[in-house]
Amino acid sequence: MIRDCFRFLLLLTAVNVAAADDASAWLERMSHAMQNLNYRGELVHTKGDNSQTLAIIHGVFNGEVHERLWSLDGPVREIVRDDKQVRCILADQKTVVVEPRASASMSGPAFPQLTPELQRFYDFVAHSKTQRIAGRPTRVLDVRPRDPYRYGYRLWLDVQTALPLRSDLVSGDGEVIEKLYFIHVSFPESIPATDLKPELSAEGYSQYRRPGPDPVGQQSIIPEWVIGDLPRGFRLEGVQRRPGVNADSQVEHLVFSDGLASVSVFIEELPEGEETMVGLADTGQLYGTVYGRFQITTMGDVPSRTLRRIGRSARPVSSF
Repeated sequence: MIRDCFRFLLLLTAVNVAAADDASAWLERMSHAMQNLNYRGELVHTKGDNSQTLAIIHGVFNGEVHERLWSLDGPVREIVRDDKQVRCILADQKTVVVEPRASASMSGPAFPQLTPELQRFYDFVAHSKTQRIAGRPTRVLDVRPRDPYRYGYRLWLDVQTALPLRSDLVSGDGEVIEKLYFIHVSFPESIPATDLKPELSAEGYSQYRRPGPDPVGQQSIIPEWVIGDLPRGFRLEGVQRRPGVNADSQVEHLVFSDGLASVSVFIEELPEGEETMVGLADTGQLYGTVYGRFQITTMGDVPSRTLRRIGRSARPVSSF
């Protein structure tokens, strides 16, 4: 649901390329910064014609990350994250959505270590020239997909701290799909715990809680569906089942990842006459198809061709 609350993630002139191992070193520094730095600032998130200004406070207490992010324009919304859960408070809808903990910071993408497996599908290029973001010098890091089934990133990492001060989600032909960038940032030595408490009381709001992983472990659940045409590099990472919207129905949730991009597939049996979703949603990151009586919904930060390919090839295991 964080995707529904805010989706975070000026293409610039190409600059001189540094050594490949430099990219690995910058990624390692970035990961450390996002987990260990105290910072606060204001940022802008844009997607298509939509833009929103946000404020964020990120604090670390006894090794645990706490974040609070809220809107400064548009609908009043607030997101609070700790090491256990993420709460999204939607004042305009009088709703609170609670999700299991998210591993990535809300101020930018999290990247794994630069492994040979990941390098089969992405090129990582660090540039030597610095560029200024929010008044601070940054180094630019490109993450370029090697095939048309995944997106890339362009990151501007603070020279001093390696915190990403700007991140662009980029298509294979260089089109910027989403961007998130700081317009002001500071790095206080400490942050009062009270600054990370939500200002919205949410009293009387409807509560919606998304279930976490199955208590006996995701790998103990045997999937009842299989993807017959999965793009190379994507692997099944987890399986969950939860009650569906309709009585006596269940939703099977399959998660696939290549180590960087991830795709979720939701499969639910629909009653006779229930409205279905077929085709690509307006957001471009949600695709629906139907197999028999089952609605199959595929979503993720990947190209539409990937969503279609995965969704259309979903079949029940019993059909093989």
